[in-house]
Order: sequence, then C-alpha cells, then structure tokens
Amino acid sequence: GNQFLNLTHAFGCPPDLASIAHVHPYPHAIAFSFPLPGGNSLMYFANDGGIYRALDGFNGLSSGSCGDTNQFDDLNQTLGSMTQFVSFSQHPTDLNTLLGGAQSNGSPATSTSQNSMAWLNVNSGDGGFSAINSANPLEWFTENTDVSIQRCTKGVACHASDFVPVVEPDTVGGDHGAFYTPYILDPQTTSSQLIVGTCRVWRGAGAGGTFMALSNSFETGAGGCTGSEVNTVRSLAAGGPPDQPGLSTVLSAGTHGEGPSQTSGTPGGRIWVTTNTSGGPSMWMDVTNGINPDEYPVASIAIDPSDTTGHTAYAAIMGFHTSHVWKTTTAGASW
Repeated sequence: GNQFLNLTHAFGCPPDLASIAHVHPYPHAIAFSFPLPGGNSLMYFANDGGIYRALDGFNGLSSGSCGDTNQFDDLNQTLGSMTQFVSFSQHPTDLNTLLGGAQSNGSPATSTSQNSMAWLNVNSGDGGFSAINSANPLEWFTENTDVSIQRCTKGVACHASDFVPVVEPDTVGGDHGAFYTPYILDPQTTSSQLIVGTCRVWRGAGAGGTFMALSNSFETGAGGCTGSEVNTVRSLAAGGPPDQPGLSTVLSAGTHGEGPSQTSGTPGGRIWVTTNTSGGPSMWMDVTNGINPDEYPVASIAIDPSDTTGHTAYAAIMGFHTSHVWKTTTAGASW
C-alpha cells in the first residue's frame, strides 16, 4: 500500500517539460543527518551533477505532481567541478581550445584554457566521445548515448542548435552500440571521415551520408547489433599507409568484456586488427593472443603514427590483477 513519489521529474513534465525540482538527474547516494534545531531532517543527495541538499527533507520534499515545486539546494557553486569527463579533444595548433564530452553534463569547451578556467557547454545532453578535425579545426563532433553523433562547423561558437546529426542507427545498418559509441576521425585524410564502432566497425563521411561496414560483428561473426552484445566496440585506432582513396589501411578495435563474471557465450575483451581495410570484413583477425585472460574491457587502443606501417600499437586493459598496458610492433601477432 505504500506509494512512491517522483520528487524531481528531472527530465521534465509534459507538455512543457518543466522540472518540479532544479536538481540534476542520475542520483547515486542519499545521506541523512537529523534532527536539526526545530526538528527538521537534513538530507544530502549525490548525483552525476554534484551534491544537493534539502534542509527539511521529510516536509520540504513532499510532492510528486507536475506544477508543484520541491526544494533542493544546489551545493556545487563553491565545490569546484563535479563533472566526469568521458573524453576531450584538442585543437591541432591552438593550446587554448579544447572540447570535451561529459557524462550527463553535455559537451564542455573552452577557447581560453591557458588563461582562464571558464568553460561553456557547446552542446547539451549526455556527452560522450568528442572530436576536432585537425584539418579543419572548426569542424567539431559530439555525441549522446547509443549511436548518436552530431557535427557543427563553428568551433567554440557552436551551440546545441548548430549541431546536426550525422550518424544514427539508420546510418549504420540499424546497429545499436555501447552506452557511448566510440568514434574517431581517420587520421590519414584531410576530408573528415568518421570511423564508428558498434559491434562492428563502420566508416563514412563526417558530413553524413552512406556508411560502409568494414567488419562483421565481433560477437557473432555476422551482421547486426542490438547493443546488448558483450563484444560491443569500446575503443578504436587507425593508421598505416593510406590506400588509394587516401584512407587508413590499418584499423584496430577493442571490445567490451564482462570480466571473470562472464561464464558463457562469446569471450569478451578482444582486440581485432585489419591491415587491409579494402580487403573487406574477412581481413579482420582476433589478435588478443592471451593478453586478457579475464576478459576485461579493452579501454583504449593507439596506433603509433611514427611507424608508417601502422604495426606498432598500444592497448590498455581495464580490471583488477591484470597487466594493463601492452605494446605490439607486429600488428598484434605478439605483444
């Protein structure tokens, strides 16, 4: 018979989407300290946006109805940043200009990093990976959750309304990916080409349009991704000599893994490499070679640009009681 109330409606109330409480979504923890003088109950709330409180929690947080107001105090003004950065990207020549992706806090950016700590949000939503085109530094890319990549060509002057969707599930064969779908810009070309990872790897123009599947599913060996696969792509890298269209011939993809808790199904935490992207999906090889026995996520991959063959790369593996950083000079044949 107990009734639970939505005390925040943090994502808004229809039809105007106004919140009944000015509090950040995604709560993680609640703490009580009571009683205060007068018998009020002090409550603290931690979430993806920081820390909030209610000075009289039991009486001041009482409504679950849209149109009403529940009183939360924002304690973040003097606490400094509580933001978790998922990624950040750098302008190729201007030290002042940075673009980030922040979990549940949009896409923060600055053009004054050398003399000011002030940042602004160029895009809203649940920011994940980001990219600045080194050949055209005004071309910025941000994303939201799943397969949702947007593009703006105004640099730090971008606002949320300036970003145009360029990659969505329909763009990549209906695929869904990880919570934050990884993507990078192909480093070999001056015309922006996005490389995107779902449970397979795709490449297409940064301005949007048709994307081509460069691999099969790393989970099933076939096509199609629901987003529930263990082996969704977690990290990407590109390099090596350019092919005839001037694109990277060497690509690497690291996949998610459930760690020792996974006891059945396709093994996770894999590293896949192709040294011949134009050869099609059959050219990809699993080169994990025993370096991730507990099947933890492959969090990051980087191909060394000073090795023009693209065969020198580094892989970073998450998890406990395992070696975390590995190097190969043979495109994964040995680590």
